[in-house]
Amino acid sequence: HSNGYSLVRKVMRDRDYTLDSKPTGLSTTLADTLLAPTRIYVKPVLSIMAQHSVSAMAHITGGGIPGNLARVLPEGLSATVDMATFPRLPVFSWLLAEGVPPREALDVFNMGLGMILVVPAESASGALEALSSAGCEAYRVGFVSEGDGSVHVEGVD
Repeated sequence: HSNGYSLVRKVMRDRDYTLDSKPTGLSTTLADTLLAPTRIYVKPVLSIMAQHSVSAMAHITGGGIPGNLARVLPEGLSATVDMATFPRLPVFSWLLAEGVPPREALDVFNMGLGMILVVPAESASGALEALSSAGCEAYRVGFVSEGDGSVHVEGVD
């Protein structure tokens, strides 16, 4: 996932990191961590859509989780995402440790979620199993409820 590079470059420049640096907590250099290929979701998502009802999809790019998920919510609905429901990738822990405010990190980065599928609650377990079978790590990260179209994120440090 490759959004937020302007902020990453600022952190690197301000702290004298290079692409060859290997900060504490990362298993590879910054170059290898930051330039890892972006996942492509089309095949697993098409597989899910053939088996389960998908109400909405949010590709988490620039704008992060709140900005992208809010765009797919119909009028009268809101979403809650719980950051404790999926693992934080080491690169995000590093950026937070380097002083990127948690709210800014949430708004700029995907925090490890590249795609959010909104499915009926009764389909969630089956959709997760199908994604796992397709080789995708998937997590139930929240829920949709009546509301004003906002996205509430729980667990932002």
